[in-house]
Amino acid sequence: MNEFLKISGDLSNWSVYRKSVIICDVTEMFINRAFQPGTRTIDQMRQAARSCKQNIVEGVSDSTISAEMCIKLVGVARGSARELAEDYADYLRQHKHEIWCKDDARTVSVRNFSRTHNDPREYVDKCEVRTNETVANIMLTLIHQMDAMLAKVLKTLEAQFLAEGGIKEAMSRARRQQRGFQRRFCNLCSVCNVCDLCGLCGLCGARHRHIRHINYIRHISHTNYIRHISHTNYIRHISHIRYISHIRYISHIPRLDTGKQIAANSVGL
Repeated sequence: MNEFLKISGDLSNWSVYRKSVIICDVTEMFINRAFQPGTRTIDQMRQAARSCKQNIVEGVSDSTISAEMCIKLVGVARGSARELAEDYADYLRQHKHEIWCKDDARTVSVRNFSRTHNDPREYVDKCEVRTNETVANIMLTLIHQMDAMLAKVLKTLEAQFLAEGGIKEAMSRARRQQRGFQRRFCNLCSVCNVCDLCGLCGLCGARHRHIRHINYIRHISHTNYIRHISHTNYIRHISHIRYISHIRYISHIPRLDTGKQIAANSVGL
């Protein structure tokens, strides 16, 4: 089978997606309780939480046709998560609440709990009976976890792209295999992996130029340029010599007064 499309499956069991759902649902509960209705911060935090979750879904779905779009959207999701973390940190600082450090016993307890619990309803129920300060610190812990997870996802996407390429390369490989393309590389170049006989690349099967051939063309072009410059200088040199000779020749011709010359011509001299 020469398949090149990677259809994304169900995201409900993916830990990164489930973490984003928890953050989105708890944030909705938090902003409705902690801020006055109509506050601009409510819309900003809601949009940041939603953007994180939605861009993860769209990025994974778009990876079927574009690795570049997937990487961009996952990066946008990570940026939205960091924006949301900044909003929670601003709330704690502006209300003079304590921000848990990463080694705090409460932070470690939240991290351990999140390893085995991924139900958004359970988190919402537990956060409803806790203070805003505790909820904000719990969200900071979860967002920092998801930030690290998204960073690992980006590195995985990078390694996958370097190993397999994008959709265009996959389509070209599948099409060549469908036509019965045979790799007949009998003398691959050690520099650029291009066959000396057929000119096909040993890595992707496309037709490329040898690096040494390109360098040779550059060398010939440079040599021709030098020759052109030398020829131009030679022409200038010859022209200069001719000009000097002409000046010297003119300078040796005796000059006669116009009246004397007319008189000389009249007497036959």
